[in-house]
Amino acid sequence: MKDRIGLDNVINWKSADLDACATDSLIRMELKNGWLEEWKGTWDDAVQRWKGRVAISKIAVISAEGKDARLVIDASAYGVNSN
Repeated sequence: MKDRIGLDNVINWKSADLDACATDSLIRMELKNGWLEEWKGTWDDAVQRWKGRVAISKIAVISAEGKDARLVIDASAYGVNSN
């Protein structure tokens, strides 16, 4: 990959950091439901496994009074979804 993303420089939206426990809980729920997959390999391993079709996304937590918080995975943050 010519321009590698520095994974140490990936920063989520501020809302994901405001309540780390809620964010962690929402991520665990997404993992349990099979909507996310925890990756323990390296970036290069992921590129090889998915034949170069990998992306890094930022996350946010959306909260509104009277509603459950929800996790948002922002694929537009790093140009994944250019539409």
